Amino acid sequence: MDVAVEPANDEASSGQRFQPDCCERPDAYKRLSPLGWNAGLLTVVALLTASFFLAGYFVVYWRNADMDFMVVYNVFLLNDGQPQFYFDHPAYFTILLVKSWFRFLHQLGLLDAWKLSAIPFPARRLLMKP
Repeated sequence: MDVAVEPANDEASSGQRFQPDCCERPDAYKRLSPLGWNAGLLTVVALLTASFFLAGYFVVYWRNADMDFMVVYNVFLLNDGQPQFYFDHPAYFTILLVKSWFRFLHQLGLLDAWKLSAIPFPARRLLMKP
C-alpha cells in the first residue's frame, strides 16, 4: 500500500520560511551615527583630516623630543655594557628594540655612534690636526 504524504501548506513545499512582519531586524549601523552609515563615515574621515592639519601637520616633531633623549641615552649605555640609567619606565621594551636596531645598523656599517663610548667628544676634535 503506497501512501503519499502531502505537505501541510504551500510555503513548506516551496522551501520558504515564514517571517512575520512585526519582527524585522533593526539595522545595527543606525545606532552608530545619527547621520547614517555613509554620512557618519564621511564625517569621521573629515574630522580626522581636519585634526591632522590643525594639530599635527604644522607642528615640528623634533621640538617635542622629550622621551627620545631618554630612550637614546639608555640605548647608548646598554650598548656600551653599562647599566641602564632610567629603568622605571614603560618604554623598557622600546629601549631594548632601539638597542637591537642600533646594533644591527652598526653591523651593517650604517651607524658609527651606536654606543656611548663610540661618540666622539668635542675635546678630541681640538686635539686632532686638520
